[in-house]
Amino acid sequence: MSAIQVRAFHRQGGDIVPINDALWTQFIAGNAPLPNVMLRGGSTQSVQRVDVLLVTARDGACELIEALSLRVDSHGYIQRIYLTLDELAPGPGVLDARRPFLERYLRHAHRWTPTADQFSKAIAATAVPG
Repeated sequence: MSAIQVRAFHRQGGDIVPINDALWTQFIAGNAPLPNVMLRGGSTQSVQRVDVLLVTARDGACELIEALSLRVDSHGYIQRIYLTLDELAPGPGVLDARRPFLERYLRHAHRWTPTADQFSKAIAATAVPG
């Protein structure tokens, strides 16, 4: 059976810094905030973005790298977005593309582009030594 590992890093300036695995697990479960130092500039505005790089490896070989921008509140908890759309009146030729459009927008609006050095550092930190 293969071993799957997901490592999380956060962008700090031009560098990436590993996130403690236990802290990340608690954060994604909604049980703990991200530390203030991970917020851009360490400030406590009402909403912050934290750039996260997730590396998924199977048996030490990188399979997937995802660069996400997470919105967190002033306490460091993820800010959820709730959205409801009113039904459109049915009729010939009416195609409701609002939901797919918004889902695509949200997927792309919460991304950032890592540099080659950031990719290399994340892959090296995830690789199995030997």
